Amino acid sequence: MRCVRELRRTWASRALAALMTCLALCSVLPSEARSAEDADPAAEAQTGAEEKLTTEKVTETLPGNWWGVYSGHPEAIIETTIARKGNLLVAEARWRHYMSGEQMRLAMTAEGRKKLKKNEPDDSAWASLCISTVTVDGAKVRLHPTALQFLYPKHKKADKMPVDATFEYERPGILIGRNEDGKRRLYFREGIEDRLPPMELEKGKTHHLACLHSDEWHYRIYIPEKYDHKTPVPVLINSAPGGNARPLSTKMADELGWIMVGLTERRNRKPKLERRNRSSVIFDLRRRFRVDWKRVYASGFSGGARCASLVAMKYPDICGGLICMGAAYAYSKTNYCIPPYNIPVAFIVGEKDKACYKEVTGFYEKEKNLRPCKLIVHPGGHGWGPKEDQEAAIRWLEELHRKKTR
Repeated sequence: MRCVRELRRTWASRALAALMTCLALCSVLPSEARSAEDADPAAEAQTGAEEKLTTEKVTETLPGNWWGVYSGHPEAIIETTIARKGNLLVAEARWRHYMSGEQMRLAMTAEGRKKLKKNEPDDSAWASLCISTVTVDGAKVRLHPTALQFLYPKHKKADKMPVDATFEYERPGILIGRNEDGKRRLYFREGIEDRLPPMELEKGKTHHLACLHSDEWHYRIYIPEKYDHKTPVPVLINSAPGGNARPLSTKMADELGWIMVGLTERRNRKPKLERRNRSSVIFDLRRRFRVDWKRVYASGFSGGARCASLVAMKYPDICGGLICMGAAYAYSKTNYCIPPYNIPVAFIVGEKDKACYKEVTGFYEKEKNLRPCKLIVHPGGHGWGPKEDQEAAIRWLEELHRKKTR
């Protein structure tokens, strides 16, 4: 009898456990039913339809004007118009190297080329027009070149067609891509400055940032206390001979409201690092901050000064002026690369600088009547010079701009 009673107790315990399990299952059935409902065929079909629309949405937003940079050799600006032609999307890309946009436009017509002779670009300058068909697959955009013509110099002929380029489409209006040869092209659409991401970086501090499109390239940036996303501000990009440049003057940033930047990877005798660091940072600044794109200034010491002068050569439409410390301009095998004469230059040099004193003062004497030019000589040797001299050069550039806009 005892065994029977124990057996009955065991059965009762098991029955109670089963009952509790059933009650627990009943309490979660509504949410499980909802999960099953979420995964029904109709909902899956709707999700699939949305994914199929991605290609259509990207295709709809592509027509318009795009501005891009090419970080290969030679570094170039690319102004591209994408338009519908029948059932096709066609891109007309106008590439230019060591030329302003105005010079390139003059080079496109016979009458314009006559005018261009009065304002000849650098000997290394060229401009070309590349026509490509555009195909879209989801967020992937592919440009397939079909025609290439050199606009300047006219005697230059295309020996081969450029390779295809594939881009990842990023909203709003950003294309990040590489050519099939691995060289990077970066594009943003006109008006992107009106859709900047929210400002999350603390103002009044220096930050070390990686470029959003590639964590290979970095820069230090000081954001002035007065900065906001509504008002375009100047930016000063600084370069050091050994890399890891710092923002030139945080004091002047807060006094004048300039953003101050220092390139990280750029260093002497590393031209590939220089052009990719420079072009990537210029692109990254444009997609993150409200910059005045007629007032991008460049500064540097020694080899960094020569790097700064190339900003005026490669980006003449956006360069507002230069501060060259302890050196003058970049040079090729045969001559110096002279920045356009409408771009002001402040030279800072030590009177005991045996390497570059004659070079810097010589350029000042040649150019003081050709461009806005300032020479500051300090008592030291080959170096950055006193902070007060750097601040004086920045104030001079600011004053020039104010005089121009009065």
